[in-house]
Amino acid sequence: MAFKPRIFISSTFSDNQKVRERIKKHFREMGAEPLLYESNLTPSTKPMTYRRDILDADFVILIMKANYGTETDRGISGTHEEYRIAKENQIPIHVYLMSSGATDNELIKELKADQVSYYYFKTDVELLKRLKETSFIIAEEIFLKNLAQKKLPHSTVCQLAYNADYQRAIDLIRTIECMKRYHIRLNYDYIGTTIFSDFIEPIIRYFDQQEHVFINWKLDDALSGMVSIADKFIFNHGLDYTAIPKSYTTLRDEVLGEVPVCRVEYMRNTEFGYEDYKKWLMDFFKKYEEFKNLVKELRLFADYN
Repeated sequence: MAFKPRIFISSTFSDNQKVRERIKKHFREMGAEPLLYESNLTPSTKPMTYRRDILDADFVILIMKANYGTETDRGISGTHEEYRIAKENQIPIHVYLMSSGATDNELIKELKADQVSYYYFKTDVELLKRLKETSFIIAEEIFLKNLAQKKLPHSTVCQLAYNADYQRAIDLIRTIECMKRYHIRLNYDYIGTTIFSDFIEPIIRYFDQQEHVFINWKLDDALSGMVSIADKFIFNHGLDYTAIPKSYTTLRDEVLGEVPVCRVEYMRNTEFGYEDYKKWLMDFFKKYEEFKNLVKELRLFADYN
């Protein structure tokens, strides 16, 4: 994302102090700017400055537990007021309700009347897990909203997002398909050489360095699954196998450029054996096929729009 998205955290303070700090840390780590009235919003001698600060937000996270909050001069709680401000100004919002604490207070009644979808959570740990899982959805919604504000037609906005993800995904697919061709044509075994590690490790490094790789969260989730399996293979393969002298060959990939590959011999320094590596490879390529199918669907969406 070319800008730093601002995410307003709306909740009562007394029963959410610790989780608000953890949410702030999470969004900062993913490159966003979390807005919390108690820490980094506009200093002012006037009360209720959040009424203006929330208008600076690109997205709102609303959390409701048992405590409805203290009524403001408008006869509703501050959290309730923040929801209305977000709604009236069409700021995207995700709502989280504690299943064992939230009662049908005035805010929840209004949420139901507005037919807002929300997520029930039992503990702060579950809430944080869900927020992390939906971070890329939030990023996508902010991206689309900011493009829409530039008065572009909706179809153009969608096509820009689809095409950006598609082009990035195609580069990954080209690299993996190139590796597969060398594997077959030159008989470069994935376990008996470093070809898998040398082609896939740059993808892992790229994934680790990005706040997110794709706008579409399904693609990012699929890539994350591939990276997780590949990382396990590469780490242990580097311990169990050592390069055979004078066996290096330089291969060429249109995305990566020159890729040096060598044959290896088994040293067994871990608890894993040949069958474990075969299983990791099978799991990786299964995930890869799922990734490619998502990219095909993305191409159809881009063409349709």
